[in-house]
Amino acid sequence: MQIDSPIPRNPDTREPLWPDGVVGSITHSGKWAVAVVASVSEIAAIGIDVEQIKRSINPGIARLVCTEDETAWLESLDSAQADLGLKAIFSAKESIYKCLFPRCRVPLTFQDATIALLPDWNGFHFQLHCLCPPLIIEQEARLEGVLRLSRQTILSGVFIKSMKSTG
Repeated sequence: MQIDSPIPRNPDTREPLWPDGVVGSITHSGKWAVAVVASVSEIAAIGIDVEQIKRSINPGIARLVCTEDETAWLESLDSAQADLGLKAIFSAKESIYKCLFPRCRVPLTFQDATIALLPDWNGFHFQLHCLCPPLIIEQEARLEGVLRLSRQTILSGVFIKSMKSTG
């Protein structure tokens, strides 16, 4: 896929305005920037996020970001793992928002999804606690995302296949 012109953004929501037939997501943090695009014939929605591991985060932010289940999981970890886990949950929720908002047009809150990291931390399941009608995602649907950790960054992503897509 080739896009030969700059991607403008919506001045109100700051979201990228992709050409017809294209979905995509953009993220950046510090010196890291990532973009991904796909054809709507294959992918209905996509969202990515990158976070710096070394960036400090106030543990009090967990009250805003985390659901009760996520908070209980974080409290079961040692402090270093809990810090990393909070960043992973935050990143996953950012990916979900970037994936769903362009299609649903419903501003999600951090409490609208519960994240459960896979045991190897290479992915996550998430459960939505709100409706997203244009994508026919039902409330309490259980979906999956990708999570990759390096020494410097956490990268998360979520995509939803197009109903037109085969396979």
